[in-house]
Amino acid sequence: MHIRHSVRHSNRSEHPSTITASWVHVAVGCVVAVLVSLTTIGYQAMYTAYKKDGIYSSLCDGNVTSCRAQGLQLDLMFVLSVSVVGLLAGIIGSLTNWLGPRISSVAGCFIVAGGSLLFGLSTTEFQGWLFGYILIGAGGSFVTFAMYTLPLQVPHAEEGRAFSAIAAAIEASAAVMLVMKLVYDLSNLGIRELYIGYSFVAIFCAIICFTLFQSKTDDESKQALLPKKVEDSDKNSSQETSLSIDKVPTTNSIPDWAKVEQTNKAQKKIITQDDSWLHADDVSLFDIVCSWPFLATSLWIALHMLSKFFYITSLNRQLSWMGGSRREVNTAVEAFSIMMPFAGLLYPITGSVMDKGGCVTSVVLLAILQGLIALCSVLPSFELQYVTMVLAIFNRFLFFGVAPYVLVHMYGPRGVNSIYGVCLFVGSCFNLLNYLFIYLGENVLDGNWLILNIPIHGTSCLFSLLFAIYLQRARKSKDQGYKFEHKYP
Repeated sequence: MHIRHSVRHSNRSEHPSTITASWVHVAVGCVVAVLVSLTTIGYQAMYTAYKKDGIYSSLCDGNVTSCRAQGLQLDLMFVLSVSVVGLLAGIIGSLTNWLGPRISSVAGCFIVAGGSLLFGLSTTEFQGWLFGYILIGAGGSFVTFAMYTLPLQVPHAEEGRAFSAIAAAIEASAAVMLVMKLVYDLSNLGIRELYIGYSFVAIFCAIICFTLFQSKTDDESKQALLPKKVEDSDKNSSQETSLSIDKVPTTNSIPDWAKVEQTNKAQKKIITQDDSWLHADDVSLFDIVCSWPFLATSLWIALHMLSKFFYITSLNRQLSWMGGSRREVNTAVEAFSIMMPFAGLLYPITGSVMDKGGCVTSVVLLAILQGLIALCSVLPSFELQYVTMVLAIFNRFLFFGVAPYVLVHMYGPRGVNSIYGVCLFVGSCFNLLNYLFIYLGENVLDGNWLILNIPIHGTSCLFSLLFAIYLQRARKSKDQGYKFEHKYP
């Protein structure tokens, strides 16, 4: 796969009707993302319903319908789903680039529908819950990558808000499990009926995705992500610029400097130069992955994911270490699960930060949040951990908007799904260390999570600051007309 980009977002139009249409596409994409993207992250909300409905109850002895072995198997189902989707992120991102957002999103919705049917139709004799849950996560990942192409249609100045809106919708997808849990508690419907019904929701979303990207053929949908070659752009822009110059009034009432200014404005509107910092012309994905800029970016993403998932995985254990009773811990974890989907309500704030502050400011904000999480998580106060939860939720939400935003600005829109997918794959590999850290915390450190919180969260904070300095140097070199030094093999 070769990634070439010389003119950034040349297919964007600044006409008001086009801008409105692009934001309508983003809004519809947000609805689809809420319904079928990463719904499996709301697993904790349905955990008790799974146990009550008898999923994996065959692992319990005698007539007992709930036991430790059942809970461990359910946890394994969730962990394997997240891990498999993360390890396949590079492949899913590349397939999205290759197939285009229309085909990949529709296919993802049907995969979610198939996984839901398999989950709902599974029985004690036919235990397809694990594979069905993995399919739901994998299909949602296809939809997620497809929806991240929609912000590339909006004007460049509003791109941060668009990325933030999509990230908010993906984060809010955990609410699907909350709704299912409410329906389960308030009705006579079981897990079987809920998941079969959810499969029809996924099929409906497939129809929406087909319509959402229907303005172009599948090949044109891919080309919408690929900027035009610079030769064609220069040729077209020179012709259009000459027309714009002809339209400038030549009467003596307009001074020469005004004519020049109008001409420059016409040229600036027609020619949109590549705003990415790393000009990877005709460079393969493999060569990009082997470069120093990618190493820095993937390490930043990996350390952040490690810190984020370590906090989520060890939350109940850390709350117990803080002195909370079993009831207090369960209440706090449940509150954390409920608050998570509503982090998206902050998207106007985070979007404005990304649009006005840019990549460097956004990364610095992530570093500050990470530092506050490290500080609050080591203070021996159970009540203070509610503040830590809010910071962790906001940090997680902001990260999933900033990460693709930074990659688009570094490498340009073409191939960004492939690059982001490989970064998530690296992050998933790092995330496997969480099991080692949990083991160390419980069995070696005797539950003293202070020793782990400081290096894990602190390392992520420090590297985010270093990465922000790196981005600042890259931006400065770009503004001065130089290509930031990057060595490809």
